[in-house]
This record gives sequence, structure tokens and C-alpha cells, in this order.
Amino acid sequence: MKIKALLLSLMMVSSTGFINPIGSEELKSNGFILRSGLYRFSVFTPQAGSWRWFGETKSLAPENVAPSDISGESAIKLRWVVEEVGGVSAAKSIFKLQFSERPDFVGGVSDVTEAELCGPSSFWCYVDKIKPVNHKRNLAVEYEFLIKPASVSLNTVYFFRLFDTERNRPIALGDGGTFPSITLGSTLVAFSLDGSPSISFGSLDPFKSKEVSQRLTITSKGANGYRLFLFQRQGLLGRSSGAEIAPIAGTNEEPKNWASACADVSRGCYGYHSGDKSLSENSERFARKDTYARLEEKPKEIAFSPFPVAEDKINVIFKAEIGDEQPADTYESSVAYIIVPTF
Repeated sequence: MKIKALLLSLMMVSSTGFINPIGSEELKSNGFILRSGLYRFSVFTPQAGSWRWFGETKSLAPENVAPSDISGESAIKLRWVVEEVGGVSAAKSIFKLQFSERPDFVGGVSDVTEAELCGPSSFWCYVDKIKPVNHKRNLAVEYEFLIKPASVSLNTVYFFRLFDTERNRPIALGDGGTFPSITLGSTLVAFSLDGSPSISFGSLDPFKSKEVSQRLTITSKGANGYRLFLFQRQGLLGRSSGAEIAPIAGTNEEPKNWASACADVSRGCYGYHSGDKSLSENSERFARKDTYARLEEKPKEIAFSPFPVAEDKINVIFKAEIGDEQPADTYESSVAYIIVPTF
């Protein structure tokens, strides 16, 4: 009976894979057979092979080569070939990505954050949900992961590895394999004014409005584009008298047409219009041309893009009008722009 119990325990182990006897012998006794010898246990054994990084429209580097600057991409795609070498299939396998700044993954290992949980404290996030894959035995399958940087450090190399969630273990590299790595570049945003930074209304005649404009050129490599803000350091003040051409009634949050924004011209009127028709949160408050807001000392959003851009052009129009009681003087103001790349 002791021999029979030993045989049953061996057969229970076979539920996790195949038992293949090597050089076995047979022992027959009273209606049962004991096969002895060396046994090989086969399980699902994935090995990570070749990989490649892709942007939205093209490859970022050759196969098994790490790109050095991917900050111009809103999302990054990693394609990684995994070969099963144990001779066992696995249904609905789910592999997730982990990352570290260390190539040996000894310490500092984190999961890429699920898309719905991605936030300001996240480093790397999925764009799409991870889908299970039916991986057949002895076959190579290409897995694809679409991720984006959230609050990663610039000029830092990040290494990625695959982790088998079903079996709770990292996936080993195949012969000659390497872990994918990638580096965010440092040039995230570029901003310039076309022409002179100083603009002039020239001479203002009573009850005749006048417009001047500045054209801004913006390049942002932020994964989620950029936001542009405008504020004034001082109002439109007379150099000698200290009198002011008053700000109009419209605000950035609720711009108004010039006629209603400048209903009382006795103290003068001064404001601006943004040429960006669509701001954050799908706001179209400057979509109509005749919409003006007062300048404020608190930064206000005047341009927005949810995607990386190259040489995006934005016009900012400044408008002024005076009444016949406005003190004669040279009036000056100072405005500033703040551009913020977003991830």
C-alpha cells in the first residue's frame, strides 16, 4: 500500500503539466504497475524576445534599439515578441509591464498604471486596457502595449520588463535578449513671438477703436499638448498722469462683444481676444471673432492643445478705445505669457 500511495501522489502532480518518463522501468504487483526513473515536468514557459518602440505614425528606433527622445509623442507603443518554449499552451494569458531605472530590476520596480487610475502621481500609464491572449505552445506571439508618460523624469532611462500576472512572476529573457528601455528628452516646449515683443496702438482718436496683435508660435512635446496663459503686470496707465484706459467689462471666463464690453467709453476701454477657438474642457468662449476679455494680474488661459504640436500659430488681438474726456498722455502696459506642457 505504501507503493500505491507514492504512485498516486506522483499522478496528482501531473495536473500542472505533462509527466514524461525517461529511461523508466516497470514493477508489476497485484494488479498495479509502478514506473520508476527520471521524470520531466513541462509547464507554460514564455520567453521574451525581440522588441521595438513605435510612435503614433512611425517606428521610433530599429528593433531592439532604445530611442533617446520620445517626448514628442502623445502615446508610445511597445511591441514585444514572446515565445513559448515549454510545449504547453495557456488560455487568456495576461502580461503586464513593469519599469525601473535599474537594468537588473533589483529595487525600484513599479507597475505601469492602469488607464483609469492614471493621475499626477503616476509615472507611466496605459492608454488602453490590457487584453488577455491565448498563447499556443511552441509559438511566438507579438504583444502590444500602448503607454504614455505621466510624471516621469527628464533625461532618465527607464527599463521595462514583462510580468506574468497568472503565475505571478517576471518573464525571463530568451537567449541574447535585452529589456526595452527609453529616455525622455529635455526639449519639451518652445515658444516665440513673431516680430517685435513691443506693439503700439499709435495715436488713439476718441470713439474710434483700434486693434493690434501679436502672433505666437508654439511647439510642445508634452504628451497631452500644452496650455498657454496670459496676464498683465500693470494696466494701461498714463506715463505722466497715471490715468488709466479702463479694462472692459468682459472676462476670460465670459468674454463679451465689444459693444457691450465697452458700453461706457468715458473712462476708455482696453481688452484682448484670443485666436484659439477651442480651449481646455471643450470651451469655445473665444470662437466668435467679436469676443473680448479684460486683462488681469492672475494668469488666464488663452490657448490650448490636447496633443503635441509643432509650430502652432496663435494670434492674440489687443483692442483699445477712448472717449473725449481721456487725459492726453502716453499710455503703457506690460503683459506676459506662460506656457505649460502637459502630460
